[in-house]
Amino acid sequence: MYIVIAESGNLAQELVASFIASGDEVYILDTNEKLVKKIQADFGMVASLGDMMSIDDLTEAGVSRASIFIAGSENDYNNLAACQLVKNTLKLQKPLAYITTWITAKFLTNLT
Repeated sequence: MYIVIAESGNLAQELVASFIASGDEVYILDTNEKLVKKIQADFGMVASLGDMMSIDDLTEAGVSRASIFIAGSENDYNNLAACQLVKNTLKLQKPLAYITTWITAKFLTNLT
């Protein structure tokens, strides 16, 4: 399975290690240069500097062939917007957004 994780911050290291251990292919897209370099040093070239709101960066990360896209920033609205961008523009059917506030979670629960 190919998984793209964007803006995951401190979760990135653990997620990459876990997915790779499970035999999955993982790619990290992040605006934090220090984090990207650390992941590259620890796991190889499975990360690049980029913005989850950029179609060019998402395309370069291979989102169109991903089984899963995870938007993991600490900003719920950016995560939801990135998931909509991936779903509507790059046609990925089930993107995942990391939700940090109970208000957003409650709102989304009421939508389903």
